[in-house]
Amino acid sequence: MIRAGALLAVLVVWGLVTYGNRALEVINPALLPTPSDVAAAGVAMVRDGSLFVNVGVSLLRIAQGFGLAAAAALALGILVGLCPALRLMLEPIVELLRPIPPLAFLPMFLVWFGLGETSKVAFIAYTTFFPMFVGIASSLLRVDVMLLRAAASLGATRAALCATWCCPPRCPASSSRCASGSASPSSSSSAPSSWAPTRDSAT
Repeated sequence: MIRAGALLAVLVVWGLVTYGNRALEVINPALLPTPSDVAAAGVAMVRDGSLFVNVGVSLLRIAQGFGLAAAAALALGILVGLCPALRLMLEPIVELLRPIPPLAFLPMFLVWFGLGETSKVAFIAYTTFFPMFVGIASSLLRVDVMLLRAAASLGATRAALCATWCCPPRCPASSSRCASGSASPSSSSSAPSSWAPTRDSAT
């Protein structure tokens, strides 16, 4: 009830402000539409099918960007988890770029990739890459090294260990990081602050 009341209060305030502005014309009414104007526009878009077309294009764009980011984050995250030298090389670069809000790079993406779909997909991939990469790398670094050594002593090869511990279906932490990366492209600004390794990777 409280949440419904809050939503209703927002609609009431919106209506009071917008209808009052239409009567007094403090601001151009076209810049401050009323609830009825928005509802009418939504109904019109549903009738002519443009709403579903636009939603489909947006979903496709998000899927492409997330797919690129997930593939890059998974590959680099596994390499960083297995190679200490690579981890030391990438850590300062990641820690330099990760805290910068993604929107700060938006003009650069428009300059580099133009105004078409490429810049939009690339920007979505960038915003979702860091939380997934940091999460995957940190989850692999938290694997108990004693378990890996025990498996190796029983004859498990390095390839078998990587397939067992690094494959997302068998690594719930990596899977959850990939899933959380799809929640919001802007989540990169709130990625985990501590991704530094707590141990060296198993050899």
